[in-house]
Amino acid sequence: GPFSVSAEGTTTIGYWSVDAAGNIETSQTASVRVDTAAPVTTSNVLDSWQNVDQLVALTATDSASGIAATYYTIDHGTSQLYSGPILVHEGVTTLEFWSVDTVGNVEATTTSVVRVDSTAPVSGCTASSAWRSSATTVTLTATDDLSGVTATYYRIDGGAVTTYTGPFSVSAEGTTTIGYWSVDAAGNIETSQTASVRVDTAAPVTTSNAAASYNETASIALSATDAMSGVAATRWRLDAGTWNTGTSITTTLPGTHVLEFYSTDNAGNVETTRQASFRVIKRYEQTDARFGYAGTWETITNTAYSGGSIARADKAGAVFYGAFKGTSVDWITYKNPGWGIATVTVDGTSAVEVDLYSPTHLLKTKAWGVSGLTDTTHTITIAWTGRKNPASIGTMIGVDALDVSGILPDVDTAAPVTTSNAAASYNETASIALSATDAMSGVAATRWRLDAGTWNTGTSITTTLPGTHVLEFYSTDNAGNVETTRQASFRVIKRYEQTDARFGYAGTWETITNTAYSGGSIARADKAGAVFYGAFKGTSVDWITYKNPGWGIATVTVDGTSAVEVDLYSPTHLLKTKAWGVSGLTDTTHTITIAWTGRKNPASIGTMIGVDALDVAGQPVVP
Repeated sequence: GPFSVSAEGTTTIGYWSVDAAGNIETSQTASVRVDTAAPVTTSNVLDSWQNVDQLVALTATDSASGIAATYYTIDHGTSQLYSGPILVHEGVTTLEFWSVDTVGNVEATTTSVVRVDSTAPVSGCTASSAWRSSATTVTLTATDDLSGVTATYYRIDGGAVTTYTGPFSVSAEGTTTIGYWSVDAAGNIETSQTASVRVDTAAPVTTSNAAASYNETASIALSATDAMSGVAATRWRLDAGTWNTGTSITTTLPGTHVLEFYSTDNAGNVETTRQASFRVIKRYEQTDARFGYAGTWETITNTAYSGGSIARADKAGAVFYGAFKGTSVDWITYKNPGWGIATVTVDGTSAVEVDLYSPTHLLKTKAWGVSGLTDTTHTITIAWTGRKNPASIGTMIGVDALDVSGILPDVDTAAPVTTSNAAASYNETASIALSATDAMSGVAATRWRLDAGTWNTGTSITTTLPGTHVLEFYSTDNAGNVETTRQASFRVIKRYEQTDARFGYAGTWETITNTAYSGGSIARADKAGAVFYGAFKGTSVDWITYKNPGWGIATVTVDGTSAVEVDLYSPTHLLKTKAWGVSGLTDTTHTITIAWTGRKNPASIGTMIGVDALDVAGQPVVP
């Protein structure tokens, strides 16, 4: 009967028949081909990232019936018949493929992932080209959307290549060039980028061309240099005034000046402030109304003289005098064959003889001068002596002008103004300060006295004398103006403990000692007839005691007037507290009594009263 052929591959069957007569058929053959195995398909896809487009070739084999067709899908799309290499572009592409043989065996799907990254990474750098005044930390960053960054490299000023592992510092002065780039897993190398770091740690250097002195007008130029980032700005101020920006300074203000200046650079470095001192000398003609003349002088006019005229004298008693606020003065005059000897004094010092003789005529010439004075008000006198150089034919002297490094003060007719910081009252010690101002010639002296006593010179007053005091004070200025006397009243309050022998007690009192009380003790009473009494000479008195939840009501009388009830109850403990007081009394002797009443505040648990001390603007007396 039928038989089965299952052997894989081609099976050849030989067969023939024999009849009853014994005839034997010539053998015939037949082939049976069995293929139960699916084809096997492979690809040339590499596991690693590639940096160029890929041609993917599929190869299918079937050892039996042979390949009928090969199919594939891209990224799970529609299946396609494979007819030749597949071009795969940048990105991550999933390729699925399989084959079918001629007997219909279908191969299980094979998946290959094609990774193509043809784009180089992109690196970033935090370096800024702005100038900085200190070392700069540089951070590099890199991104790659496909295969990922494997390394970032950099080099400084074209030097050795360094693998970037983290932020690094650049501290070299000047401009530093950083080259940097990254590499990804596909082997793409980024084109090198560059960044600049500019470091300048040195401040600019500024100089001035200030001279020691100027006539009438000072014109000064500043010059700043900075070798690295360059000068951003130069600042200056004159005589501690307002700061200005610029390099040119001009002033006509007479006197000695201090110019302060500094520069900043573009990295933010600030130069240490420098300074230059100079004088502006102004000429004041002898006709200035602020100058004075004693004795006989005559004015000679001629364009050859400074200002067109000169004052001259040759008589006894002839004196020129003036005042100036500044640091130097030069006497300008006319020296010639016929002039004599004068004396000059500044601030009343010893007179200096100045010989005005000259064998030639010297107009508008400096006869004498002094510098280096304090920048305050000074006086100058120039006096005729009647003496002369033996070669001279006369004793005439003259004043043409004064060159002053400063100003002439205006005439001061206003007295100074003096104020005090006196308070209304002081405990134990009064310390008072006086302050005087004078806008013109300045304060010469301040005088004060206490309670119509002796006048003193100064601005500080201290007294511990208890009582009410009257402070009188006034000031004078350098022009001789005298301020109208002012006054301030104040009290010095002194504490007298209840143990003072000048106080008395009637009835039963007990003394309780404790450092919490004023002076370390307090007198208290809660019996009928208990009375504290005392006398004092002064203008005020305050009763100091202890108020608490258990004390009662007392009465107080001053000078025998109607008694005043004082409640010593307090829900809290108040030590060394003022229970009652009076002020504005006449500065005479007064009496005070404090008496127990036996009454109390409904909230109190007792009727005790007490005396800890008296604060008196004055002092106790024996009654």
